[in-house]
Amino acid sequence: MKYISIFLACMVLIFCNHNLKAAQSADRNSALRYLLAICYMPDLSNDDLYSLGKVNDIKSFNQLPFKLKKKLPGRFNEILKLLNYARSCKYSTFLINNYSWRSLTPPYRTLRRFSNYLLAISWKEISEGNFALGTDLILHTMFLAQSIA
Repeated sequence: MKYISIFLACMVLIFCNHNLKAAQSADRNSALRYLLAICYMPDLSNDDLYSLGKVNDIKSFNQLPFKLKKKLPGRFNEILKLLNYARSCKYSTFLINNYSWRSLTPPYRTLRRFSNYLLAISWKEISEGNFALGTDLILHTMFLAQSIA
């Protein structure tokens, strides 16, 4: 009985691991991951987004209003997971219909606001001493900029 339960536990682990790999590699275009991450961004007013656009170091981050700093995290764990999936993709393009310029792409303003949001979060992490995550988020904004260009 003991060996059967060990065998079943191993089979469950193998089956679960196989399904997770299949789900992560379903689509190799990172633009889809970026679009999904944008959906998890917290609701911010135009004034809030304008303030985030001015954040470019720790000093400017510390000058943000407390109320805005409190709104920033939102559902950040989901965003970070999607950004890490996006990094592992083989290519990135928002032009999905046979690479035609007539593809429906997100407005540039939305992508810029998402980049400003990521940069503000990165400076938040750096100001709290989490340099690795802060630097990682800055790199994610560069990957996003590369997929726009």
